[in-house]
Amino acid sequence: MENPFDSTLLILDDDKRILETMELVFEDRVKKVITIDNPDHVIPSIEKENPDLLIMDMNYSKGSMDGKEGLELLSDIHGKRYALPIVVMTAYGEIDLVVNCMKFGAVDFIQKPWSNQRLLITVSNALKLKKSEVKVATLVAENKYYKEEQPSRGNQGMIGSSNAMMLLRDKISRIAESDASVLILGENGTGKELVAQAIHEESLRKESPFIKIDLGSIHEQLFESEMFGAKKGSYTGLNEEKMGRITLADKGTLFLDEIGNLSLSMQAKMLSVLQNREVIQVGSTKAVQIDVRLISATNLSVNQLLDGNKFRQDLLYRINTVEIQVPSLRERKEDIPELIDFFKSQYGEKYGLPDIQIHQDVLKRATEYNWPGNVRELQHAVERAVLMSTGSKIQASDLVPRRVKNKTSESDLDLNLDRMEKKLIEEALQIHQGNMTRASKELGLTRAALYRRLEKYGL
Repeated sequence: MENPFDSTLLILDDDKRILETMELVFEDRVKKVITIDNPDHVIPSIEKENPDLLIMDMNYSKGSMDGKEGLELLSDIHGKRYALPIVVMTAYGEIDLVVNCMKFGAVDFIQKPWSNQRLLITVSNALKLKKSEVKVATLVAENKYYKEEQPSRGNQGMIGSSNAMMLLRDKISRIAESDASVLILGENGTGKELVAQAIHEESLRKESPFIKIDLGSIHEQLFESEMFGAKKGSYTGLNEEKMGRITLADKGTLFLDEIGNLSLSMQAKMLSVLQNREVIQVGSTKAVQIDVRLISATNLSVNQLLDGNKFRQDLLYRINTVEIQVPSLRERKEDIPELIDFFKSQYGEKYGLPDIQIHQDVLKRATEYNWPGNVRELQHAVERAVLMSTGSKIQASDLVPRRVKNKTSESDLDLNLDRMEKKLIEEALQIHQGNMTRASKELGLTRAALYRRLEKYGL
């Protein structure tokens, strides 16, 4: 019987000698053995102890030999839909009884008298079956969650017919079917996640999961359990096995957003995983092979990543077999009318205003504005304009931020990124009255990334 059986066994038999024997067999092989001689105590024990396996006799009254009592108990347990494998104990030759037990959820049987070797093999197989079923159920639930949270967006992120967008689409098509690691570069709000999803949806892995991990939102102390998973009981409060997000992406695409936020210690752990193509859960010593296509994204340039030795060069080589630069909105202003029309239709439907129109001066004003928050800022602006419009048409004043002066001449255009970023952060904090959550959302940053910028600019 392989170790560990980090499991709890519940054993029911009216013969106390059998209970004592089984307790001796399993006491050094499982975490806990609970023995009961009264069938009325089975369901309360299941609900209180949450055992991993029930081993039960089928007859409890003196002289009873037909197994009807056991079948009634099995029926009750089956009706309550407990996720509990059950092994039944039967006398030699009771084939019909075994068949009926299987109908009510029993996974295997032990013939009395048993050999200890056969008993251990039967229980071992039943526990392995439960673990595999839990793993499958967890994967199904987690994948459903991620698909619901990150639904396929089709061409939403690929809207636009500018030369910049045509080149971007062409590059996506050329690299999608390979398994090459991709590093997506671009400013906040340009749609890096949508580019990653477009690569996945054109790849040979499109039927498998697309798992996004926002590395800026994962605390360093939780990094390993979130990324690699954790065994039940490996840390306080973990009462069931935790599937790592990398494992969830197996056979699919793993998207590491804000990879520039990884600390050097986390980078070392990621490098090991990518080199060996395997993960080890927290609390385990067994390596699990993984097969993922890696896509990473950052708003930093490659030079900024390597500046000051904040990012490992060997990890950078692993993640950027191919680089994709997503253009800023100011580099493709000819796409602004199409984007506005798309978002206007989307939010018009959402807020019950499907017939709302765009005033003729809106597009001129919108293309004059530089949109430092890129497509995300434009999207939020259109949503706000639709929601706050007082008539049947969206006015330019509803859409283009009043708080930012339009720059129309090269002489007064401040192209210093640090000064622009500092100014935007100050404005976001002022608008949201110091609320960090709202300000970070408006800026398209995580709270952690916003705090780092506050420290950088002394705000």
